[in-house]
Amino acid sequence: MSNNRSNFIHGLWDELADFGADRSDQALVHLMEGLCALTGTWNITWMETVRLDTSAARQESSSPQKR
Repeated sequence: MSNNRSNFIHGLWDELADFGADRSDQALVHLMEGLCALTGTWNITWMETVRLDTSAARQESSSPQKR
């Protein structure tokens, strides 16, 4: 990664840190604009997923109940 690109990413990260939690929508727009500038594109799509660990809940529900 070039030094200019690395500096741009670090600067963008610092700028995002300056947004408060109440300005998360503006921070997301700023991030997307920065990613567009970085990649030379005109549109960015952001997708996020979260995977929750349900193995403990599954084990509890399948074990025989103690009396």
